[in-house]
Amino acid sequence: MLNQRIGRRDGHQLSVGAEHEELRGYLRSLRRKASTAIAERFAHAKARGELAADADPKALASLCVTVFAGLSAEAADGVRRAVLFDAIDQFIDGLPWRKRA
Repeated sequence: MLNQRIGRRDGHQLSVGAEHEELRGYLRSLRRKASTAIAERFAHAKARGELAADADPKALASLCVTVFAGLSAEAADGVRRAVLFDAIDQFIDGLPWRKRA
């Protein structure tokens, strides 16, 4: 049953103990791939002038992965959807978007 839940994209959070090192490694790999993809997207946005010139795509990607983990934990604890979306809006508004003239 545990293996069936891995790789699902329906918002489930999975914590794995030290005795499951292979599984922990797999999940770590998925998080790194997500972080890399997000960093690439931020780098592209920066190159197009959508982000501030001093924005750090890798740091922003790390921030996103951290926020996603927190949102997942909150959702698992039963926090209302509207509250989660309000948090997402605040997060997005706080990103270093380039100021429009």
